[in-house]
Amino acid sequence: MEVHFTPEQEAQLSQIASHAGTDTERLVKDAALRLLEQDARFRAAVREGIAQADREEFIEEEEMDARMERMPYCDRVLAPELRDYGFRLHTVPLRPVPPPVAVP
Repeated sequence: MEVHFTPEQEAQLSQIASHAGTDTERLVKDAALRLLEQDARFRAAVREGIAQADREEFIEEEEMDARMERMPYCDRVLAPELRDYGFRLHTVPLRPVPPPVAVP
């Protein structure tokens, strides 16, 4: 398989690989493998959720809210796996992000 990037994208990948102490090919291959693993986990979780719904195994909204509150902020708000598949978390109470601390 061949993948083509723009010169700018290649430069960015090269810089990231350099910072990571690896070569660009290994960086891209590892990223693709992580994507496959993440996709497999997501699809398995969706299948399990559908199976639970089919068995009428639901949790109350209050319990879901409590579970969401226990999740780290970045998982609750950003939820990259869900966003990648077009889902939106409408029930998550958003809190303002604290401003970054200035480092002298």
